[in-house]
Amino acid sequence: METVIGALRAGATDFILKPFRIDQLLSAIGRCFEQAQRVRENFVLRRAMAVLSEVA
Repeated sequence: METVIGALRAGATDFILKPFRIDQLLSAIGRCFEQAQRVRENFVLRRAMAVLSEVA
């Protein structure tokens, strides 16, 4: 459990305990994709807001 805490503090977003099940692995992968999508959307929205504030 110390390794998990250290990994989370270092920036890990998820962890899977052994022995893992395939559904746990797929769920963790899905959460990673969702997080990446949110990061991209946030970037795009911030850029759009910056452009709009320059125009105003």
